[in-house]
Amino acid sequence: MKREDKRLLKLAKFVKLLKEAKIHDFKIKSFESRLRLQKYVYIAKELFGMSLDYPFNLYLRGPYSPTLADDYYRLPTFEGDLSKVRYGKEKFEKFKEFVKDKTSTELEIIATTHFVWKSNKHLLNSGTYSKERLEELVIRKVLNLKGDLIVGFKRPSEDLVREILKEIQNI
Repeated sequence: MKREDKRLLKLAKFVKLLKEAKIHDFKIKSFESRLRLQKYVYIAKELFGMSLDYPFNLYLRGPYSPTLADDYYRLPTFEGDLSKVRYGKEKFEKFKEFVKDKTSTELEIIATTHFVWKSNKHLLNSGTYSKERLEELVIRKVLNLKGDLIVGFKRPSEDLVREILKEIQNI
């Protein structure tokens, strides 16, 4: 089996698990659905270590993978044996609990916060920044990128981003 087919098989299984868990019923024609899937895959991969082989870049609505976009457009015609794909039940349960009841905007801010943290963590590892200084940098960058979003009828605050940052550091 080609690498692309293995990757697509894992995605198909992940989409099936999301639907069975009543987290997300993927609709390819819906922008909102595609956006949510991008964030779910990013969070599952980066925060919970699930084996979803997609590279992400920071884009307008947070971390985005063109490869993932290509793959989900292939899903409707994909035929593969999903029983061959296994995700750790414990990892998926933790992921499911984490994303449960989160809005698209919340997922976008969480994924963006993690992406900015991960992209700048080398400053901490090299000793250039203290953890506190790096956290402040991340908060400023996230608010600069996502400050126009509305979360629960208000714009994201420093406190919200700080809370998200602490939460993702503790996973």
